[in-house]
Amino acid sequence: MAGIAKLHEYWTPIADLANTVIAGQGTNDDIAEMAQQSELLLEIAKRLVVQISGQYANQTSVLQSDAFAIDLAGRQRMLSQRISKNTCLLENNILPETAAAELAETSEIFEATLTALYGGMTEAGINPPPNDDISAGIALVIETWTGVQPVISAVAAGEPVDPAELEAVFLNCNKMTGDMNTVVGMYAAASKMGV
Repeated sequence: MAGIAKLHEYWTPIADLANTVIAGQGTNDDIAEMAQQSELLLEIAKRLVVQISGQYANQTSVLQSDAFAIDLAGRQRMLSQRISKNTCLLENNILPETAAAELAETSEIFEATLTALYGGMTEAGINPPPNDDISAGIALVIETWTGVQPVISAVAAGEPVDPAELEAVFLNCNKMTGDMNTVVGMYAAASKMGV
């Protein structure tokens, strides 16, 4: 309950700013403020998900060998949203230095993790997907990422992009978040079946 209250405490000012922007009365300063506050909100939300999952999940039913892959797959959901946010900020010249640095770092981590999840990276403790459904789910995310990555790179390089391409990045980052959520569920189910 304390975590939910803390999340609500940090969400309220961001929601107020978001409503101002949605109403067409927001400024670039409002958007910059939302972007700066979003990192803490995202971190609190991520911790809350872990706490809630811990309360309702039988931790002994998930194999330890799969826990790392599940955590990495779960992190991909957050990273795709961070990529979307920083792409939009950078394209609109809002907090450009911060957005450029975060976009470069987040894109690199996202792609490296996606590759490791798909093919395995045993030296880092990441096993290949335990079944074809998980492999296909990760392949779907790779396909989406491959489609949007050139636009993200163009934005990062300071090249102008078509508004439709920017919208496609936003929509496809949301799609990757949903697809990774499905993959996390499949990992958890496969792990429990293996016990």
